[in-house]
Amino acid sequence: MIGQTFNVMKVQQSLQLINPFGGIQFVLKQIKDAGIDKYINEQLGSRGEAKTYSIADGLLSIHYSHLCGGSCIEDINTLGEHIGFHPDLSLTSADTALRIMTELKTEDTIVQNGEVTHQFNNHNKLNGFLQKLAVKTGSVIPTAKNTLDFDNVILENEKSDAATTYKMTTGYQPGLAAIGRQIVFIEGRGGNTPAAYKMDETL
Repeated sequence: MIGQTFNVMKVQQSLQLINPFGGIQFVLKQIKDAGIDKYINEQLGSRGEAKTYSIADGLLSIHYSHLCGGSCIEDINTLGEHIGFHPDLSLTSADTALRIMTELKTEDTIVQNGEVTHQFNNHNKLNGFLQKLAVKTGSVIPTAKNTLDFDNVILENEKSDAATTYKMTTGYQPGLAAIGRQIVFIEGRGGNTPAAYKMDETL
């Protein structure tokens, strides 16, 4: 057509390795600059000098995997296959992350109410750390006028310990407390335990 111009596209081949999760490096830099990895280990303790990976390595590996679209613990391995070597990244395997989570776990509390069995899990150390981290990162300002919201969230699944929820599905129903968009407390609850049950004791 007369008078019409066309833009020419130039294609250039690159010898650099490109991966679909390169954006995680910006998150990694923010975490390193804020010293969050060191803070995790200071607050939650050491696994011992003989261990290759720290608690921070395990928890952050799960975090990075979730940010990259991971939906299960095994997706850490997929992330590791794509992201390659990074000098500041200590990405564990899925098995190592699970071992670290097992080392951190606490025992459940069982409450029998007639024929109904309620299952709770309160991890005071991790919840305390969650609140300290929120303050450290500026997500929560203690001197501000804060509003605490508490509710339960149904996590549907078909695991062996899943219980029937009020929606007649199976899963867990953890209690979550938040200030704004920041989660500051998590209480593990069975799927059959509604938010109102023993809420006064939780809060």
